[in-house]
Amino acid sequence: YVGIGDIRPVPVQKQGYPGVEIHANVIDNILNSNFLRRGFSEEITDLWVLLFCGVVMGIVFVGMTPTYSWVVFLVAAGGLVTFNYLEFLNGRWLSFVIPSATLLANYVGVTSYRVIFEEKEKRKVRGAFGMYVHPGLISQMMKNPDLLRLGGEEAEMSVMFSDVRGFTSISEKLTPTEL
Repeated sequence: YVGIGDIRPVPVQKQGYPGVEIHANVIDNILNSNFLRRGFSEEITDLWVLLFCGVVMGIVFVGMTPTYSWVVFLVAAGGLVTFNYLEFLNGRWLSFVIPSATLLANYVGVTSYRVIFEEKEKRKVRGAFGMYVHPGLISQMMKNPDLLRLGGEEAEMSVMFSDVRGFTSISEKLTPTEL
């Protein structure tokens, strides 16, 4: 290549590309009107993609658990990449950085909020019930919050009562909380 002297850098290739080929591609694009466009319709498309990544995906992330939201995030990011690539092949130059950053910020923001604040609430509930309820029951309540309801639950049960020697005299001396 040193002897040729007409090797130029191009964005899509590590090695250089012959300068005459670059000029030939530019002339071919001009003659066939096959070049990238950036106009009003591309701006409107960018706006719709940005609204989708910001508003719609934000609502989707809020409505689902963090376990599934990362899968939805990956699918949405893959869809955004595919959409931009297909539009690029059709000669349309769309914005990619701002919509993908919006999608990422939505995912990170919603997931961080849930991890920080909702886990804090769960720790608070565990701490409140931890002294009175068996840890297995607490984990069941965390998995299924519908178990938490006032009034308890009716069930047929067998209960064995036994008399502890001196319990009555002990209980008369203590407050209900101490007992």
